[in-house]
Amino acid sequence: MRAFPNRLQFAHDTERTGGVGGSPNSVDWGKVKTPEWDKKFDSITDNKKLNSLIRDEALRMLEHRDNSDYEDLSIINATTNSLVGRSTNSRIAGETRYTESIRHKMISAFGRGELLLAVHNHPNSFVPSFDDIFSMQGKKYTKSLVIGHDGSVVIIDKVSDAFMPFHHREAMVKFMQAGNSDAESAILTLQELQKNGLIAWRRL
Repeated sequence: MRAFPNRLQFAHDTERTGGVGGSPNSVDWGKVKTPEWDKKFDSITDNKKLNSLIRDEALRMLEHRDNSDYEDLSIINATTNSLVGRSTNSRIAGETRYTESIRHKMISAFGRGELLLAVHNHPNSFVPSFDDIFSMQGKKYTKSLVIGHDGSVVIIDKVSDAFMPFHHREAMVKFMQAGNSDAESAILTLQELQKNGLIAWRRL
């Protein structure tokens, strides 16, 4: 039977990007709102309606958070092709917060055996952070998408039950000590985690 999150797994109801810095973080509209950017969403799932909803939510949060360090979060029901809820009021840079309404709706949806996915923006356009990976594992999302203000779209498709916090932490330290920047180390860390079968991710 598929496990689903209970209230205890929402005790930590915020997620942080990591590596926040550099303000303002303007959206590169020369890359977004283009046919090429739109096409990125065509390969997320086999469901055109769902892909369109994901794209609409991604565009909405970029428009809302242009020239800011703040993040929005959208939870989408991949079973019913519908929006579960949005969190759009964060005033802490690099952090998203699950509202009480979203938590209740998520728990109900998981209880019905429905699949959920998460979409949020990274103003600094970093790849998914440790919190993003850990959240997907704990909340059993079917996918988690990070929308960069630079026009990037990154998906976590899977997180193994074997993934532990130290896997990410030790890889980041290793790559940073080797002289890589925070952003470079984050990418190398995801690549190593994927190589070791702990996550599956892709950049569209």
